[in-house]
Amino acid sequence: MQSIPVDNTTSGKEMVIAFGAVLIAAIIFFIVKNYVSKMLVANQRKSPRSADMAGWSLLAFVVCCHYSRVSNLNSTKFLSLPYLIPLGLAMMFH
Repeated sequence: MQSIPVDNTTSGKEMVIAFGAVLIAAIIFFIVKNYVSKMLVANQRKSPRSADMAGWSLLAFVVCCHYSRVSNLNSTKFLSLPYLIPLGLAMMFH
């Protein structure tokens, strides 16, 4: 049985594609967040403040899930502190 060689380097092109995918997904998820917030206010009779907080929580959760999938590209690089600190700060101050 032959083992498959693993290359732990990530090229600049791969990083641009990965962050482009995260950015595009974040824009799409922001649109979905607005729809969910409006739907909760209109159909479920929730207060606008709690509906907006539910939408932001959904956005943060989905973006973090998407980021964790992209970080599988090279987990030693994308799951290091220089990448996780801005993501954590963005989640805390949304």
